Amino acid sequence: MPKRIRRVEMDAHDLQRLSPVPESSDSASRAGTDGAGGGVNEGNDDLGRSPRARHADSPSASDDHDSASGSALDDTDSRSGTSSPGGAAWMQPLAHRRPRRQPEDGAGWRARARMNLSPLSWEGYFTARRIMEPGFCVYTVGELETARDATTPVLLLLHGGGHCALSWAMMVRHLRQLLPADELRIVAYDARGHGETRGVEPESDLSSRTQVEDAVQVLSGLFGDREHIPPVVVVGHSMGGAIAVHLAASGRLPQLHGLVVVDVVEGSALQALPYMQMFLASRRKEFRSRADAIAYVVQAGHIRNVESARCSVPTQIEEVPNEPSGKSRPGLSTAPWPQRRPSAVFRWRTPLENSELYWRNWFEGMSQRFLSVSAPKLLVLSGHDHLDRELTIAQMQGRFQTMVLPKAGHCVHEDLPDRLGAALADFLRRNAIVRSGQNQSLISQIAMQRRNTTAAAATKTTSS
Repeated sequence: MPKRIRRVEMDAHDLQRLSPVPESSDSASRAGTDGAGGGVNEGNDDLGRSPRARHADSPSASDDHDSASGSALDDTDSRSGTSSPGGAAWMQPLAHRRPRRQPEDGAGWRARARMNLSPLSWEGYFTARRIMEPGFCVYTVGELETARDATTPVLLLLHGGGHCALSWAMMVRHLRQLLPADELRIVAYDARGHGETRGVEPESDLSSRTQVEDAVQVLSGLFGDREHIPPVVVVGHSMGGAIAVHLAASGRLPQLHGLVVVDVVEGSALQALPYMQMFLASRRKEFRSRADAIAYVVQAGHIRNVESARCSVPTQIEEVPNEPSGKSRPGLSTAPWPQRRPSAVFRWRTPLENSELYWRNWFEGMSQRFLSVSAPKLLVLSGHDHLDRELTIAQMQGRFQTMVLPKAGHCVHEDLPDRLGAALADFLRRNAIVRSGQNQSLISQIAMQRRNTTAAAATKTTSS
């Protein structure tokens, strides 16, 4: 008599658990992407990015690319459904996402990647570093004290929320290779509550008004009183882009010669605000070392250029004592669990979730302020963000220049520092802010002709 065969039903999760998965860099990347912070990808400053734009920036949505002086990384597995910071995966309810077994500090991923993740010093990118009253950490390129020159322009770089001045390091190095040292001075500083700026109280006051005052204070401390501030070109990324617009429109700079905004648009920024607290609460909070933090940020796709991450991430975290809680880990040992953990851990320097009070203040009215600035303007985007009607019309009329770098993530200046450096050099030359290379290249001439033609067509259509 034949044996009765018992039917066993398995769902997709059971089959996936029983199926052998070969050990590879893809599986390791999937294992480490969620990290110890609840399975949501890393990203310090996606404020100002719409969910659609952030999804377009995910590593699975763009091709691999190589930077001129630092390898760009795109190791997130597109098949796993895990995307870069702010991608569609983090918007899904956490209850519907199966946790994966993963190493806490990403050591397995680093071993497979075989990358050098040691921190890099600022000295290979800037020429000087100083602490200015009441405690701003300022990085500079060029002679500041001796020149007191009223004609040599200054490039003022404002970083994004949760980032630091060293996020501009690689772009500064490329820019220095393109322009003579005596034609441009560069200033980048850690905003209050960020990086190595200490003692600027209250650190939690990140309002646009306060940050505009901070920028003027830094420039005045470098060049004397307000009347001695030389021509300034303000460049800002994300939160720094919004502050750059506030600063440019405030009239506090006696000689504003240019405004560059990197990857932030008012419409998409306001659309993203309702999701930001969930995103920030889900990221990993602690790291065993600076190299661990660098690995996590690169692995999550927040920064795709490893060299830039090695330079900027170390000052975005700070070492804090790992205070024991006295609780024990059940089932393994009677000794308290914290005794087997390191005596110190690294946590984020800036608690961005506490700055929610100022988010809307940064971005509301940004388009109108941007267009009110009479100086030459450049808007650099990593994707085709939604431009409101006012910006769209102004773009068609040629009132500002737009550049899209689709292979970059939200941190355009870190992912593609060579491309952004070249764009800034071209912007400075075209508008006669620097003297060298003022004869435009054939590509620049063609681009300008196209913009003029588009602007003329738009004006004709409006008048008709």
